[in-house]
Amino acid sequence: MAWLHRVALTRTRAPMISPKVILRSISPPILWALGHKIKCYLGHSNLLQAGAFEGPVTSWAEAMARSDGWDAPVITSKTLESALQVRDGLAIFEQDGVIRENILYSTTVLASIIFALSLRPGHLNVIEFGGGLGTGYFQNRKILQNLRGVQISWNIVERPDLAALGSEHFEKSDLHFFSSVDAAIASLKEIPDLFLFSGSLQCIAEPLTLLDRMIKMGARVLAFDRLLVSPTAEHAVFIQHPDPKKHYPATYPAWCFSKDVFIRDLVEKRFTLVDHFSTDPQAHFDHCGMIFIHHPWSADINFHVDSDLLTSVGQSSKRQLFEYAKYRDRS
Repeated sequence: MAWLHRVALTRTRAPMISPKVILRSISPPILWALGHKIKCYLGHSNLLQAGAFEGPVTSWAEAMARSDGWDAPVITSKTLESALQVRDGLAIFEQDGVIRENILYSTTVLASIIFALSLRPGHLNVIEFGGGLGTGYFQNRKILQNLRGVQISWNIVERPDLAALGSEHFEKSDLHFFSSVDAAIASLKEIPDLFLFSGSLQCIAEPLTLLDRMIKMGARVLAFDRLLVSPTAEHAVFIQHPDPKKHYPATYPAWCFSKDVFIRDLVEKRFTLVDHFSTDPQAHFDHCGMIFIHHPWSADINFHVDSDLLTSVGQSSKRQLFEYAKYRDRS
């Protein structure tokens, strides 16, 4: 009986074979290859539906190689179609090619307009990066029209194909489109009152280099709307997968900035962070708003703008701008 005991011990110590291994050994390889593709497809579909970020990846070049890019035809065509509906009064508002039932005002944009007007009353020269076909302008045109006595020039810097479409279909006396910041500056013939980045800084291959150029030009107010930041210690590049049902079936590169590093770098360049808007500060992908004013100008902010006005910007920015318009009329 001793040999039976030894056999029993041997059997209990034998490695267990999983059902997956058994099935794989008796199934044709093509079925497993097909199953793997289906699994990858479903995972990719879930990623797209969630509007997720893939990565980080090693470089912007890698993200470009692995994505459709911002110049994908489907993005351009949907952006044009939506913007034309707003221009022709068939839709109230569009953003990123998505038609909205109501205007979604941006606290960051409205507050930055107030700051810019406070530093140079009577003038509002804006250079907006990534303004599409006039989203920010049409978003705020009711307010801009009520700023009586204020000379307005809204200048959008976009990629060449969108800039050409903007000039052809949306150009107005106070709305202009350019394919480079140099062309926009040359048209204005002066440093703008406001440099505005509308969800666009993270979409530029070398964003910090561009910011340095703006600073060297003499930028006074820098505003970042829907800036993609995280609480991490370093900037990183990702591939963004927007919801194809809501936006478009295209992917593109995007920077996610370290919020602390981003703020520190601008402060070291003598800019003051005068306001910060965030819905979820600890989120790894937080689309926040920030407004910076260059140090020599920031010292004068309290003189020009009542502190109560700035405090209430986040609660009722539209009303405050209308009040500013009335104040300009009285003065």
